[in-house]
Amino acid sequence: SSVCPSTRYTLTCSHLHSDLRKSFYSRQRRPSSCLLRAFSTAARGVTCWKCGIENPETQIFCAQCNSIQKPSRVVDFFELFSIEPRPAFKLDLNKLDQKYKFLLGKVHPDKFAMKSAKEGELSSEQSAIITRAYNTLKNPNSRAKYLLRYLKLDLDSTALSDEFLSSMMEHMEQAENETNLDALKTIRDSMQERTRDIEREIQECLSEGNVEGVRLKAAELSYLHRIYESVDDKIFEHPDSR
Repeated sequence: SSVCPSTRYTLTCSHLHSDLRKSFYSRQRRPSSCLLRAFSTAARGVTCWKCGIENPETQIFCAQCNSIQKPSRVVDFFELFSIEPRPAFKLDLNKLDQKYKFLLGKVHPDKFAMKSAKEGELSSEQSAIITRAYNTLKNPNSRAKYLLRYLKLDLDSTALSDEFLSSMMEHMEQAENETNLDALKTIRDSMQERTRDIEREIQECLSEGNVEGVRLKAAELSYLHRIYESVDDKIFEHPDSR
């Protein structure tokens, strides 16, 4: 059944409050580890379906017959987009866009319309993975979550500080009670500025090899992102925005 926007906003706020309160009052602290557990990117050989030679698992086209290959079961998004050093959080989004267009231009199904059904199917699979990787990396929140998976870190086990959680609850309550459009935009802008600070801190922690810092800041970014979206929805549905 459909839910009206204002009701959806109320439900979202209630859900966020519940999450924050559970984190605030019922958290279990776990031992931290400073060991950088890197994602394994060791290249494994894959036999070309057409000519039979072995290619690196990450290769899109066969080195000998140039046939499009089946996508790897596990794709390193950073490697796919030639991001160095790997892993990274701070990205040049213009270069990311350019690389996406370049890769998609090579594997787009339209280019394989006159090829075999097998090649058409593989081009669709490659296009889907390239697009998924691009959408993951271009958004800071999804990029942070991917970075944690890359480093084999668990976001759910992260213990946030009482100060941060208290601050988030105050922001949420302020946004819930505010009816003035300009005031809501000010709240949103403030949260966006804090989001940029956390994004910078994630990269700093990563550069220092501080994986627990990466996990903590990624968790903070996730909370901020959800509350930011809730405030943005309220602004979008505000009568004065129409």
